[in-house]
Amino acid sequence: MTPAEYFNNNKYVYISGAVPRSTCNDLTKYLFSLYDQGKLTKDEQCPLSDSVYGDPILDNLLKALAEPLSNQLGVQLLPTYTYARIYRPGETLVRHIDREACEISGTMTN
Repeated sequence: MTPAEYFNNNKYVYISGAVPRSTCNDLTKYLFSLYDQGKLTKDEQCPLSDSVYGDPILDNLLKALAEPLSNQLGVQLLPTYTYARIYRPGETLVRHIDREACEISGTMTN
């Protein structure tokens, strides 16, 4: 089954390697550097953790991924916004419903 077929049937799909491991590692270091600079914030969903909304580097990655992932999934993806979080020990993100701009979301972990 292709990623597009799986996505169409299940409304989610796991795509390994969409972002190279080295890029993921660089982004992790970048997030911790933002933390060290005091540029991350807390939010109500995960008050123990640190996050950033709309970072230019992450926004550029989102824009770069939109077309290739659209092609893989057979849907038109519009890059709306980025949100990154450093999850801290003991943190739990409870099941929730995102706003409409998150109709289709992507999650990266490292």
